[in-house]
Amino acid sequence: CLDSLPRGRDAWCLVSIDQRYLNAHQLYWWNTVGFVLAVLLTEAGYSILSQIKILSFFADQITPALGRAHDEGSPRWKSFMTDDHNPIELSWELREPKSKPVVRFSIECVGLLAGTSEDPENERISITFKPSDPQADVWFNHFDSFFGLRTIESPDPDHQSKIFWAFDLGEDDITSKAYFFPGRRIVAATSTNLEAITEAITTAPGYGSQQLHGLSLFIEFQQKQQAFRSTEIEMLAIDLLEPRESRLKIYFRDRRTSFAALRQTMTLD
Repeated sequence: CLDSLPRGRDAWCLVSIDQRYLNAHQLYWWNTVGFVLAVLLTEAGYSILSQIKILSFFADQITPALGRAHDEGSPRWKSFMTDDHNPIELSWELREPKSKPVVRFSIECVGLLAGTSEDPENERISITFKPSDPQADVWFNHFDSFFGLRTIESPDPDHQSKIFWAFDLGEDDITSKAYFFPGRRIVAATSTNLEAITEAITTAPGYGSQQLHGLSLFIEFQQKQQAFRSTEIEMLAIDLLEPRESRLKIYFRDRRTSFAALRQTMTLD
């Protein structure tokens, strides 16, 4: 195996030797995405031991959560993660010129029967990545319960994803984040995603308006933006850490592509 691979892919090959227990669907994700992940880790300068640790985590914990292999004609869950509905996205974070980049990936947990009549809303998947630190449960459980409560009967058929998970792959540890979609929580035709996210934040344990001045600035900016009808609030993310260490991040799109619009958005006007 090692002789047949390009130089620098040793970790992927070594971990592959222990993956004989994976089923056909897991092997599909391991041999495709797992190999690309190994390439990124190598090119980013991760040590061989870190690569083995990360790739073992991917094989053991991630491949069972990505759903079916891409067989022609087989049913697929249309994940909102990517434009072609793949439930995983790889990336790396470029830092200062002399610092190593950090490889990352995000996933949506998908069951083998997701999108079929037996599991139309992808609710059977039992694999979750809840915080290992009990202190992180406080916020995770709050937001998971808040956004998991259905208040509308007909969610967007083109966007049924409920929660994403993300992992920053450090040399010594793996940190995780959770991303919540507010689509189910809209309580009336006049409600907005921003209103649902704001309610989730302001009802979170330990919330204090003096601690989240940035939220008020963002809401004010979005209210001004309503005249342009160009921004779309997508989701709320948290770091799976204790609340005082966790960041709250609101993700949104702006369809305008002019430099003036970019400057306005990046500076909150």
